[in-house]
Amino acid sequence: MERLYLFDVREENGLFSYGRDEETAARLREYYEVILPSVEHMGSLDDMVVGILDEEPDLVLIRTADNCGQLDYAVVRRLAQEGTGNLWIISGKAEEDGVVCIGGQKCSVVSWPAALPLSRRSEKEYAPEEVFSPEIAYGPGAAQILKNGVEAYVTGSYPDPGRLMNLKHLYFEEAPGQLPEFSDELFDVNSALIYPDYDQDRFRGLKQTENGIYMHIHQMDGETLFLDNDSAGEPVSVMKYSEYSGQLPVFLKIEDRDDIRALLQDVDAFKKTGTTSKMGIRLVNECAWGVSPCILSSLLRGRTDRTRALRPCPGCSRSVGSVEDDSFALARQAAVIMRQEKLSRGCEGCAMAQMCSKCAMLPDGLSAEEYCEAFRYPGTFDFLFKSVIVGGIFGGSRRLHGEDYRMIEISSPYRRLVVTGKELQNVPEKRKRSILVAVKTGKLYYVLGYKASKLYQTDERFVYLSEMFDSDVPVDDIMKLYGKRYRLTREDAGAHVMEAYEMIKDAVII
Repeated sequence: MERLYLFDVREENGLFSYGRDEETAARLREYYEVILPSVEHMGSLDDMVVGILDEEPDLVLIRTADNCGQLDYAVVRRLAQEGTGNLWIISGKAEEDGVVCIGGQKCSVVSWPAALPLSRRSEKEYAPEEVFSPEIAYGPGAAQILKNGVEAYVTGSYPDPGRLMNLKHLYFEEAPGQLPEFSDELFDVNSALIYPDYDQDRFRGLKQTENGIYMHIHQMDGETLFLDNDSAGEPVSVMKYSEYSGQLPVFLKIEDRDDIRALLQDVDAFKKTGTTSKMGIRLVNECAWGVSPCILSSLLRGRTDRTRALRPCPGCSRSVGSVEDDSFALARQAAVIMRQEKLSRGCEGCAMAQMCSKCAMLPDGLSAEEYCEAFRYPGTFDFLFKSVIVGGIFGGSRRLHGEDYRMIEISSPYRRLVVTGKELQNVPEKRKRSILVAVKTGKLYYVLGYKASKLYQTDERFVYLSEMFDSDVPVDDIMKLYGKRYRLTREDAGAHVMEAYEMIKDAVII
């Protein structure tokens, strides 16, 4: 029985994923040994093609889908270039069987359901755009997903960054007349090109089928971002941290001494009051300030210009090579730069090493000494991490909006919401990273559980115990202090403490 690889990619909310058409697979299994993708994560175009070639199939069947024409075409073209024979394409656009010439090879085109086993029944020639539709029409959920992706590019905060190892966003500092010769292994299949200006004909021109450009095409027009072919722009405002005056939404840059000075003033105020006027803002390069992991070694984002140099981090002119280089060479150079920076700064011996992102590509106007000094300043991590996290939680909440941000008080090692300084006077100062997100709004208390990324409404006593555990107070001491504070017997206090401990551990609150 011949081995048939079924390649079936679908689009949902602007993102590609492997389809699982069991009905089609079941019908094919009557005549073939059907092979499906063995992994969920798609990776790069190169990963997808190599995954097919490694199976050594006798024939490859590509099922085209709406909004996937450019990717399907790029895969077929690459397979043809690799010398893969016996390529079959199921096309909803083809009214009858025929052939399409791609990469110098004739590929069979069939409508579905097709007569099985597959055999070429017609030599009618189709143009690529007659088989792979260049038209893009996303559903209503795509805009928010694509907007989230651009936010990840600006902030450096990508979801599950350890799993991703290909470029997700590339920003052109100057609009290129012709795209560089990118390797198929450089970009993640779900990626985007971002242009610095707007041309109403650019999207349609780039998305012509035979270009094989499967990436999203975003364009900037001043402070307005246009996502693919959506004519309704999204506001994107970026300004220096030291020039912020209360407007939202906005991305703030920490790029020089003035910004550091303004940041540390906010840190001091936060340590005293537990509140901040910066609630709801996002930082350019949050990954540099401990809000998310450093992503330099993963090369998830970058900027380029007419020189083709790849600069991974906004604001930094340092490059890791060319966008036309091998992706492994680029990642290797990024890793070398990271090691060199850690050695030159003495990161291993720094007391803040556990909290620090150890950013190796700082903005050009910010020295390593200024960066390290700001990060070592007591409270910097707590202020930035918790301002961003809490702002993100309440920013889209019905509980609080805009002007009510001033009501939110956030727990930190410098100012607890419930636990008093007197109760902690004999406890050594906490040096490790504090990720407890406990907030108070009016008379209501909330804690964040990281396991489910869920905000739990709770009470004063639970926050008290969460703050005690976050302060590394020994359990026996917590029981004594808790019992004394709330006038409980030792037995009841012990039961409450252990029950809270299990809840804290299960929900990953600290």
